[in-house]
Amino acid sequence: MNHNQRFCELAGICWHEIVFAEGLYRCSCGQVFPYGGKIIAEEHVRKLNPDFAAEPWRVSEVMIQRKDWFSFCEKIGIGDDSRPEKWVSDVSYFVDSSGKIDRTGKFRDLATEWMEGRK
Repeated sequence: MNHNQRFCELAGICWHEIVFAEGLYRCSCGQVFPYGGKIIAEEHVRKLNPDFAAEPWRVSEVMIQRKDWFSFCEKIGIGDDSRPEKWVSDVSYFVDSSGKIDRTGKFRDLATEWMEGRK
């Protein structure tokens, strides 16, 4: 299981995987692709499985929907006033010290570790 898949699992997001059986490509979401639909099935997976390392802001889009969002905010040290708009202004989870988008997955991994601790 890769890091993006684990994040999705913990966050309750569908992770798409294709299995070929009985002449059909089937996705874990239930979509079926007829024989010969391998390319379409692979494109389906590529489009729908998020890359939270490449797009770290998507982690916040998922986490802010959670009922325990404010607990997560406190854990990562963005203040105790629990205002989501304040968090959005803290770009240190998205931008490295040189001003480039941090695509290492550190924010995804932090959220994953936090969710694993909540189980």
